[in-house]
Parts: sequence; C-alpha cells; structure tokens
Amino acid sequence: MDRLHALARIMARPTKSPLPRAISLKSFWRDQEGSLLILSIFIFLTMVVTSALTLDFMRQEEVRQRIQNTADRAALAAADLNQVLSPAEVVKDYFEKEGLSGIDYDLVVNENTYGTSRTVTITADTKVNRTFADFVAPDIRDLPIKINTQAEESIGRVEISLVLDISGSMDRVPSASTGTTTRLQRLVPAAQSFVSQMFDVVQPEGAEPGRLMMSIVPYSTQVALPDYMLDAYTVSNDYSIINSSKYRYEQCVDFDDNDFSSLSINPDTELQRTMYGDSWNYTRYVSSKYYSSYYKHYLGNCSGVTANQVMPYSNSETKLLAKIAGLDADGNTSIDFGVKWGLALLDPVNQLAMTRMISSNDVDSVFAGRPTEYGEDADAMKVLVVMTDGANTDAYSTKPEYRSGKSPIVSLEGTDNFDFSDTSTYAYYDESKDVTGGKPYYNFSTRKWVAASDFQEAYTWTEYCYNSRGKLRTCTYTSYKQATFYDVSYEHLYQTKGLNLFGLAYYFAIPYDRTILTQYKLMSERSENNAQSNETQKDDNLHAICDLAREKGIFVFTIAVDPLEDGYDYSSVLTECATTSAYAFSVDSDQMTTAFSTIVSNINALRLSN
Repeated sequence: MDRLHALARIMARPTKSPLPRAISLKSFWRDQEGSLLILSIFIFLTMVVTSALTLDFMRQEEVRQRIQNTADRAALAAADLNQVLSPAEVVKDYFEKEGLSGIDYDLVVNENTYGTSRTVTITADTKVNRTFADFVAPDIRDLPIKINTQAEESIGRVEISLVLDISGSMDRVPSASTGTTTRLQRLVPAAQSFVSQMFDVVQPEGAEPGRLMMSIVPYSTQVALPDYMLDAYTVSNDYSIINSSKYRYEQCVDFDDNDFSSLSINPDTELQRTMYGDSWNYTRYVSSKYYSSYYKHYLGNCSGVTANQVMPYSNSETKLLAKIAGLDADGNTSIDFGVKWGLALLDPVNQLAMTRMISSNDVDSVFAGRPTEYGEDADAMKVLVVMTDGANTDAYSTKPEYRSGKSPIVSLEGTDNFDFSDTSTYAYYDESKDVTGGKPYYNFSTRKWVAASDFQEAYTWTEYCYNSRGKLRTCTYTSYKQATFYDVSYEHLYQTKGLNLFGLAYYFAIPYDRTILTQYKLMSERSENNAQSNETQKDDNLHAICDLAREKGIFVFTIAVDPLEDGYDYSSVLTECATTSAYAFSVDSDQMTTAFSTIVSNINALRLSN
C-alpha cells in the first residue's frame, strides 16, 4: 500500500510544459546585454584599418610634398638666366642635398636663341612603400607619387622714359659740397650708369633687339623736341625771334590744365607751339644801360640747344650715353611738362607718331607697333623715372593775341619805313578808345593820347617866286594834311624789326604808364586755366597725371636731389607722384648714382616673370 500511495503521489504531480523553453529563446534574442561589445569590436577594427590607411596616405603626401617642394626650388634656380651652372647640374644638386638622389625625374629645358628666356620643366613618377596597411589589399604594395613643376624666367620687354632736370640750378655746385663739381656734372655719370645697367639686365650683348626701348626727356622751363619729332605731330606755325635778322620756329609746345587729364598726346591734334615768353624777372634790364642789349635779345622759355632736345625711342646704348653727356643746364623748372612728355612717349596712342618717325628713318623699325598697350596681358613693362633738383616754377608763353595779325603799332611812314628810333614815324592805336569816341592814338613824341586829326602829314614843295624886290628866286612851301596810318603786323615786328616780347612790352607799356615787367606779364602770362603760369597749379597737374600713370600700371620712380638746398623740402611733390613711397628717393647730389642703381634693381625684380 505504501508503494501504491507513493506512486499515486508521483503521478498526481503536474508535468512540466514545453512553454518555458520557448520563452527562453525569445528572451535570448531580445536581450541586449553584451551587444555593445560586438559593436565595439567592429568599430575598433574599422579604426585600425582607417588609421593604417591614413598613416600610409600621410606618408605618401609627405614624400610627395618633399619631392614637389624640392622640384619647385630646383626649377626656379635652374631657370635663373644668371645661373652659371647648367640647369641639369642645378636640379641634380637640389635633389641630392634634399636626400632625394634616388628619385627618377625627367628634366626638360627650353631656351630662346637670344638667351633672354628659359623654361625648366621637371616631372617625376615614383612610388612609396605601404607600411601599416599591408593586410588591406595586400596585392597593392606601393602608393604612386606624381609631381610636375615648371618655372620660367624671361627678360620681358621694358619701355622707359628717363626724365631729367636741366634747369639753371643744375649748373650750380651744391652748397654743402667742398668741391667744384656741379649737379649736372654729377648727374651725367649717374644717369649714364642707369642706362648701361638697364642694357646689361634687359638687353645684354647678343640679346633680341628691341627688348629695351628708352627715351631721354630733358626739361627745364619747357621740353624741346627735335625736328623729326615735331614733324610726327601737328604743331602750330608760330615763331620766335633769335636776333634782328633771323627768326625761328620754337621746338616746344604749350600745355594747359586739360592736357593733364590724359596720358596721351594725339599726333593729329594741333598743339600750340611755344612762342617767346620768358619766365625770368627782367626788371633790371629796364634801365637804358641794359635795354638796348636785351629788347632784341633771345631769352625764351624753349631751349635752343640741340643737345637739350628729347631723344625718343632709342635702343642704342652709345647714343643714349652721348645724349646725356651733352646736356646743358639753363632755365626754370617744369616737372609737369617733363612728365607729360615722358608719359606720352609710353602711351599706345603714340604708335602713330612712332610710325611717322620710323618712316623718316629717325627711329629703329624694331619698335614698329610700340608703345605697347596697357593691361595685364601687356608684354612690356612701362617705367617712368623722374629726377629734379627743385620745385616747379613759373613758365610763361606769349598769349595768342600777341602772336600774329595786326598789332597796335601803326606807321606814319609806310609799313616798312618807320623807325623806332624816330618817334615821329609811328604811333600806338587803342581801338577801345576809338569806339568810345576818345582819343585812340598815342603820340610817342608828345607822350599824349590824341585824335587821328592831330597827326598832320607835312607836304613840302618848291617853285619859282619873286621876292619883295621883284627878283625871281626859288621858294619852298609846306602844307599839312591828316596823316595816313599803316597797319603793322606782329609778324613784321618780330621778323623784320627783330623785337622779342620783352621789346614789344617796352613800347606797349609807355602809353599806359606801366612798367615793362607789368606789361610783359600781361602779354606772356597765360590764363588761370593754363599750366604755364602757376606753380601750385603745376604741382596739381603733375599729381593728376601721375595718378593716371598708376592706374595704367606704369611704374613711376622719382629722385629728389638736394631737397633742402633752399630751405624748402620739395620732395613731397615727387613722393606723391611715385607709384609708392618706396619708389621715391630723396638724396644728396653725390648719391644720385646709388639712387639710380637702386631703381635698376627694382626694375629688374619687377620685370622677371617666374
């Protein structure tokens, strides 16, 4: 029985259901415990692979940069036209010193026949071994490295206007000097050195012709032009007197304010020729002691010295050096006029004048089509170098109304027969007084204004007559009638009578009781809108045209010589003209050579194209 009860109890126990087993499998899949470990393993493996690849790529780039930088420096050094070693030797030396002698590279060197241009090209195709990521794509054992570099140095064409002060003060010995050498004597070797150095660096012996185009522009009160240059432009036919028997056409032209709003001078637009009008104060010549000598003496603004005329567009070092050696100092200072011509000779509008001067065989045909155009694509560097030893000063020229046509002088003896030494043979006529009903004629004999009727022309004749005793004899009779007035032209006064403007001022001043200087200024000073007369306006015009030069990419260098000589520092006028203050030099006269040499170095650095 006991066994039966025990068995019954066992059988009465509930059997286990398979459901708990099923519930355990679902729990396993739903349970997130330990999943981060699996993700971390994947991330770690990815980071290891990425880091290994990154280190390999970094090493590849580091080696590439090293080779590229070495090749860049080697190419630049090998392209240097002044390099004494061959390009191959230079490149090899750079790679060896950088520890890259095992790198295989290709070197290509191209030079023109004149040795004025060299292009060096270096290419390399090498590999760097993989170090850290061999387990990733083990078949790729190396990473490729390719480099390519090219350097070019060419002596670009250079167009230069060298504007030199030859005013009277250049003929003086600087006050601080203990010697006897004048500024001009110091300028000559300094400017010649500049010319020679420019030929050395731009157009050395055997170089392609025309790479250097240089113009010498001497200036004082004005800028004198050679005949062939005047023929290339359109210039009025005014004239000035030299002495009592000759007259000449001046070699200079006048400018007004409007002319400084442009760099160009149009060869087909008429330019007003400079006529007599001197900038000096000749009050000391009023006395009879000096008057007779100077009223017919040539004292004009435009230099009559041929050596002082512009030399445009030369590529002859010999001729340029000779030109500088022959300069002669005289006159006032017109920096604005010198700069105007200097910039005009660099302006492409002057190509027409260039063509005409080439046609007349006065300029080398190698310059056909020059000056070059402005802009970034221009193949020539344009440079203006301006030197002066003083500030702008006054500059006069004969006013148009005193140049030609009917003058106020009238003759009582026929146009050609009056004599200034005989005051009864001529008079002065003021039309404005005639219009108002006044007395329009000035009688130089009586020194009074009179009417035309007050001039009586004597008519004398002889005939036989009887005296009081009835004897026949010869009698002389005189009758009077109003005088005939003959117009006298300015052309006649200048050419035939040989007067200059100062001489005319003497006669024109007397009727109005003016001083000769006052009358002279009335006849020679230009209007307020003209650059001939005002120092401040001349400075403004200089700065205006220098601003235009900078806008066009022209490099402007200035040299102020002995700026404190007269107690006034004029160098700021030139500093404002220069492209930058670094291009403006203020030096003592014995330092001119150094200043010019520094400018050469600056030009040489600017012209190189690497």
